[in-house]
Amino acid sequence: MLIALLDANVLWSAAVRDTLLLAAELGLFLPVLSRQILEEMARSLKLRRPDLDPARIDRTVELMLRHFPEALVDDHEDLSPAMTNDEGNRHVLAAAVRGGAEVIVTWNVSHFPPAARNPYGIDLQTPDGFLENLWLGHPDEMALVLQRQAQHLINPSKTPRQVLETLKRSVPRFAEAALRSGPL
Repeated sequence: MLIALLDANVLWSAAVRDTLLLAAELGLFLPVLSRQILEEMARSLKLRRPDLDPARIDRTVELMLRHFPEALVDDHEDLSPAMTNDEGNRHVLAAAVRGGAEVIVTWNVSHFPPAARNPYGIDLQTPDGFLENLWLGHPDEMALVLQRQAQHLINPSKTPRQVLETLKRSVPRFAEAALRSGPL
């Protein structure tokens, strides 16, 4: 099964985060996370989204840890100094290496040049490309992901198509691929 490290910046958007985590829940990939990544996500959300209740952000982190305990990589900091990528993201590559990740999912593509990743055999994908690849490889399962995501939204409720319309802002290639595939 594909093992993918999810960088903090892909977890900022609730819609993208939910799609990724529901896909992981269905067994389409194994996520890798670190406490530092989760803390960075929470800190950034609290700073950039003062309209959100900080307690709800902390609860999201707690729920992620509870639902995906096997995703947590804690013993990676000793590898960080050996990483040659962007200094501020060396902990991310170190967690990917220690967690056995085959791919890092991030918006910060320039922070992980091939020369830094290739010795470890780690690919790099944006969330859009990653989700599009999941859709192309597992369309029925990803349709179920979107149905479950829509069912979880109750205030206001949404259909899978409406979920895709929301996702289109962040992950347009994935949303378009899913919308082109027919009724959900």
